[in-house]
Amino acid sequence: MSGLDLFEAAAAASNPAIGRRSRGKRIAFNVFEGEDVRTIYPAGRDAWALSSLILAGAEGCTPIDHPGPRWSGYVFKLKRIYRLNIETITEMHGGNFAGKHARYVLRSKVHFADPADAPNGGSDQ
Repeated sequence: MSGLDLFEAAAAASNPAIGRRSRGKRIAFNVFEGEDVRTIYPAGRDAWALSSLILAGAEGCTPIDHPGPRWSGYVFKLKRIYRLNIETITEMHGGNFAGKHARYVLRSKVHFADPADAPNGGSDQ
């Protein structure tokens, strides 16, 4: 790789519009806000977490029953970047490693834009 290629690679890495790689497939979701509908396109684990929240419904998800390495990070991004209303409920748990964990409940009305993307074969809520 020549010196010029290194500079181009550095410029591409620092500029989000150039050479941006996403992790995982982007999935389209429709967010219903009153009469308005907006479409969001999270990718990878963020899309997985949102799918899990949609399918869990009012019961919500915990890192215990839906294992994922960074639930708090996924929820943070879904709240901040995609402006979704997700409630965090702190719960206690027993066992050898007793403590507390979070339960995340999606309060925004969100559906898969294309039902074929739903992990359960095409039906969402």
